[in-house]
Amino acid sequence: MEEAIESEPELTENQPEYVDTQRKVRNHAFRSLIRDTYDNTCAVCGNQRETPAGSPEVEAAHIYPKSEGGSDDIRNGLALCKLHHWAFDSGWLSFTDNHEILIADAPDQNGYHEFKRLEGDSLHLPDEEDAHPHPMFLAKHREIYGFD
Repeated sequence: MEEAIESEPELTENQPEYVDTQRKVRNHAFRSLIRDTYDNTCAVCGNQRETPAGSPEVEAAHIYPKSEGGSDDIRNGLALCKLHHWAFDSGWLSFTDNHEILIADAPDQNGYHEFKRLEGDSLHLPDEEDAHPHPMFLAKHREIYGFD
């Protein structure tokens, strides 16, 4: 650590390094559709946050992951705040076919008690029932993360 603080700090790197990567193309129409349908509201906590510039904080989450080939069908999507999107994608949260929140059984992990308070709550869903999460996608998410 001493070596790391012996010299004056520099604001930027002198010679940045770059890496080429490949990732699946994300459908911006899916993101807009989910955000609009959920009125920029997190389906888990019901919060609507914005940046100081007015951009919504809510993200479009795939229920059956895009990394597994999940479709951009609106019924495979939810609007989630950054915390609940992370929790959903990491297996802390899942949902029943009746749209109730399930929590992973991991009481020894940091965060468990925070998430456990949500268990059994209903999702904040749009009025249009045709846009609600489809049981097929919900079942696959529960299967992936061991909720069934």
